[in-house]
Amino acid sequence: EVRQGFQGELIRERAREYRRRNFATWRGVEPAAILAMNLKIDLEPSVRSLLMEGTYRVLNHTELAMPRIPFTLGPSFDDVRWTLNGAPAVAETRSHLQVLTPDRPLPPGGEIVVGFTYRSTLPRGLTRNGGEVSQFVLPSGIVLDSLTSGFLPQPGFDEGLGVDREDRFDPPEPAPDLGRARLDPVIGSPVPFDARLEISAPRDFTVLAVGRKLSEQHDKERTTVVWET
Repeated sequence: EVRQGFQGELIRERAREYRRRNFATWRGVEPAAILAMNLKIDLEPSVRSLLMEGTYRVLNHTELAMPRIPFTLGPSFDDVRWTLNGAPAVAETRSHLQVLTPDRPLPPGGEIVVGFTYRSTLPRGLTRNGGEVSQFVLPSGIVLDSLTSGFLPQPGFDEGLGVDREDRFDPPEPAPDLGRARLDPVIGSPVPFDARLEISAPRDFTVLAVGRKLSEQHDKERTTVVWET
């Protein structure tokens, strides 16, 4: 459980492979921006897992056409399936990076709807020395966020994933006109986007998310809540 878990050597080696295979090709390549996300999340805390069904409407906000659209996935994603504009799509798997190829390159200003389904176990396995984790699905409680690719597919290549201690480097020095330059967000989409989350959990869980709660329904076993922002 430790060796094959999320802090084990197998996962660390896969992260290093992700960096080796993709750094030269995808470093500095600006990814598509999310314009809207629609997620249906079925939480199963008794088995520490979730089932995700979602879509991103993404925009090519760059000045160049995008022949390929990459996404970074977390180490616990299983049985990942993709669609492009509703049609099944097969991704090229490059360790944690999965690359989708639309029928035609996405032109500047063009949009496409990327759909995905997968199952995820959080955390997978056991920690090496105990201690805290930032995201988890447990019988006692659940915390999930989009700050990393552990919960949701992250557009583009993550330059920080798979970095060893020997591979670290100093951050770039700020340019003289930094105060007048356009600064993208440190994390997340470079443009504002809409999000709708439909979350199903056992009835005794209180479900909280970002935005405005649109509805809450209960049956004998489950609570389903819809949040929008």
